[in-house]
Amino acid sequence: SPVSGRVFVMFAEELHGLVTQPMPALAERAADDTDLEEIEAFLCLSADDAVSFCRRRVGEDRVEWSGKIPWAFLGARAKHKFTSLNFQIDQLKVPAEVSVTWAGPQLPAALEGTSPLPEIDAVWDVFEW
Repeated sequence: SPVSGRVFVMFAEELHGLVTQPMPALAERAADDTDLEEIEAFLCLSADDAVSFCRRRVGEDRVEWSGKIPWAFLGARAKHKFTSLNFQIDQLKVPAEVSVTWAGPQLPAALEGTSPLPEIDAVWDVFEW
C-alpha cells in the first residue's frame, strides 16, 4: 500500500497472509494533510524476478523503496504468482483519485539511478484477510 508503506502477500484460498512495514506510512512523514496530496507509486519486477515497490512525492527527488521480494519467498506451492499495486480504500481518511501514468519495462527517466534495496529488511507478520 503506497500510503501505509506496508507490503501484503496473499495466498489463494487461505484466510491468512503476510504483512510487513518496509517503508514508513506517509502520514508519519507529513507536516500536515496537504503534504499527502500527490504521490507516485511503482511496482517493479527486476531481471532476477524479484518484486519491489517504490514511491515518491510529486515534485521531490527522494524515492523510497520497499526492498525486493524474491519469487522463491512466495514458495513452490503457488502455481501462479500475481503482483499488484493496491490502495486500501477502507484506510483512506479523505477521498482520493488514482490514475495510471506510466507502464513500461523500465522505470521512468526521473527514477533512473535509484535502485531497490537488496531484500526487504523488515519483520513479516501474519495478516488475516
